[in-house]
Amino acid sequence: MAHIDWSTVPSKTITLFYPGQSSYQWLRSSKHKRAYKKTAQGEACLSCHEGEEIDIGNLIVSGDRLEPNPIPGKEGVKDLNVQALHDSEYLYFRFQYKSQLNREGRMLSWQVSQHPCSANIGTEPSSIMIANRSS
Repeated sequence: MAHIDWSTVPSKTITLFYPGQSSYQWLRSSKHKRAYKKTAQGEACLSCHEGEEIDIGNLIVSGDRLEPNPIPGKEGVKDLNVQALHDSEYLYFRFQYKSQLNREGRMLSWQVSQHPCSANIGTEPSSIMIANRSS
């Protein structure tokens, strides 16, 4: 993999919430108050829930809604820092988040769409970089 100075790459932080055990059918049903019509029309979750990620994640992870088997100590939300760039051969993504674990990451590699793709999970708390050769 190429050496990348990630400090020069713009980043965006997005807030992810714990999804619980909702089904696609539930997302499109009237039980999914105020959002089911938009979901049925193909709208993204953020069209209704942007800014509510913390409340939704903490509610779901508590076991009060959509999670019949809550995991003790599980965080309801996670801030994910995302970076992306490309060169003439590769598209690079970097995802960073603070882990609840206190350990180093691991190196992984796998195949995506018949093209070699590797993920380098670094020694920073949960830092992941993915590179995929363009076709």
